[in-house]
Amino acid sequence: MTRRGSTFAVASLMLLLLLIPGAHAFSVEKENPGPNHAQIEIPTSIYPIDGIGHHQENPDLNSRNTDLIRLIPSAGSNETDWVARSNLPSPREISNAICYNPDGMVLDEDGLSDMNWLWGQFISHDIDFTLTQNGRVDGAAERIDIPIPSGDLWMDPQGIGTNMIMMFRSVYNQSTGMNETPREYPNSVTGWLDGSSVYGSSEQTADWLRSGIGGRLKVTPDPNGDLLPLADENDESAPSMSFVGFSASERYIAGDSRANEHVGLTAIHILFVREHNRIAGLLESQHPEWTDEDIYQAARKYVTALLQQITYQEYLPSMNIHADYGEFDPSIDPSISNAFATLAFRMGHSQIGP
Repeated sequence: MTRRGSTFAVASLMLLLLLIPGAHAFSVEKENPGPNHAQIEIPTSIYPIDGIGHHQENPDLNSRNTDLIRLIPSAGSNETDWVARSNLPSPREISNAICYNPDGMVLDEDGLSDMNWLWGQFISHDIDFTLTQNGRVDGAAERIDIPIPSGDLWMDPQGIGTNMIMMFRSVYNQSTGMNETPREYPNSVTGWLDGSSVYGSSEQTADWLRSGIGGRLKVTPDPNGDLLPLADENDESAPSMSFVGFSASERYIAGDSRANEHVGLTAIHILFVREHNRIAGLLESQHPEWTDEDIYQAARKYVTALLQQITYQEYLPSMNIHADYGEFDPSIDPSISNAFATLAFRMGHSQIGP
């Protein structure tokens, strides 16, 4: 189990945002520059924000609120069977055993910094989000609290032995979980890597984020560079945001509701909103005849391609888990699985250093 050795990446990212007032309008030079940004054309095909239509043979595939798929059958016909199994160790016991490291921080053998897991979190939020029942269901939310071992160094140093980690169960598809069928859990965002973290997964969110002028996204002007937009506490149309802990008028609004989780994640959201508006400005100057919609969709397509390029050409190869691309295979189901969303791609949690 490795941890990222550098804790300077987040601070460096924030320093970049603070010290470069014009960062949102700064051209990035590449070793082998591609076509000029001004050559971007109006997209001939525009995919809906909710992800419908990406797969021509199955248009609903991976769209917003479609169920996560199962790689293996449910452990029991009764969805609560596994919860009641008392012979399984507490997840806290497992994490304590696996992550125990008396020798201090373990450096990453590949020299990857915290920016690696930050990017992983950003794209994870682009492709999956299973909502918890807390505050989202009628009546009491179901819980499966996690027992904390007595004497746990961090969570029960007094040895009380009755402490628990509160954990709510996920919202499930109400047409499942009956008549011996297992529950199925909807993905509340699109399962495509389509920039939904920036633009949202619903028309309501996407429309709120747009300024309506020159294809640009809303921002909060700041002397050190534009920031994410803030919501007026009286604006009932503003997208709801998680992990805020402060008043509605102080929360940043982004395409994904988890953008306020921590400063590093917020910084990446800011960078891509600035990049969208930078591209929109270039397109507006080169094509004054284009409409707000033309510019928005062209910039959105560019930013989405940029996210995909970074992910497939830099992020995945950095961890040696990316095979060479062959060609599009319509027979492959690209749907996000329960195992991927809740387990496999949580590997980034183990990358975070002290």
